[in-house]
Amino acid sequence: MKAESTIRPNKFEIREVKDNLCEIVFFDDIQEEKRMHDEEEETIYKYREYTLKIAFREDLKKDIDKNIKEWLNYAKKQDYDQKASEIRKIRDELLKESDKEMTIDRLGLNLSSDITASNLLSATKDFFTSLISIINGEMAKYRQALRDLPEQDGFPYDVTFPEKPNK
Repeated sequence: MKAESTIRPNKFEIREVKDNLCEIVFFDDIQEEKRMHDEEEETIYKYREYTLKIAFREDLKKDIDKNIKEWLNYAKKQDYDQKASEIRKIRDELLKESDKEMTIDRLGLNLSSDITASNLLSATKDFFTSLISIINGEMAKYRQALRDLPEQDGFPYDVTFPEKPNK
């Protein structure tokens, strides 16, 4: 998660030791920025936060200090996996919601109960015309854009969901 503060963060903090569980917050990619505020220059620190919840132990701080890169990488992976799962869940719901737009009853086919070679050929042509329209239509493009969300640069932190077409 992106965050900012007027206080420069340490590499990590151990918070909320409760019921033998604690929260470890890692601070990474710390950037310093000068801004004017009420006609005074102030320093703002921008950074990313990654949080882990684990069992507390007395030597935890020492272990993290000794292996900070491994701990930070683990926290980043956990954060990434959780956020990616959230985005995929939203995407899957949008795909499920749009399934009804892709069903065969939406093709607008008019089939005669009197089957002849002529109207069978006409119905087949109508079917493929409608099918091509649906396969190449705006709803199909929308659904493909939903499936392609994990391929976006910045996934899963900076994702732009496609706009659902108006039928």
